[in-house]
Amino acid sequence: MASAYALLAALPVMADSKKKAFCTVVPHDYRRPIQRGHCIINSANGKTIVRMQDGDYVFPDHQRNKSYHRHDRDEGIWFHSPDKFSLVARWNAGSDGCIVDKSWSEGRPVLKKSAVFTSF
Repeated sequence: MASAYALLAALPVMADSKKKAFCTVVPHDYRRPIQRGHCIINSANGKTIVRMQDGDYVFPDHQRNKSYHRHDRDEGIWFHSPDKFSLVARWNAGSDGCIVDKSWSEGRPVLKKSAVFTSF
């Protein structure tokens, strides 16, 4: 029994994470408007919460690939809830949702459209 406690004590503890992004929510009922704006993504306690000005979107880990799909990419996260909506969160995006590429040689940011999340 003591070895079981030692094993549990040695397991890494997953820390809560919070990240700022620019989010776009596309409802699958196309009569509803598309929402776009800055958001905060918080992963803690077995769920991911996307906080936007108009409300929160909650994605429980145990429902992944059941009630929604999640695709993690270097430039952000894509959530897809069939028959409801798709939500795209981009990390280094400007206010128009474009990815800001800071690798240009003169140090000035260059905006480029990312094709990764364009199709739902």
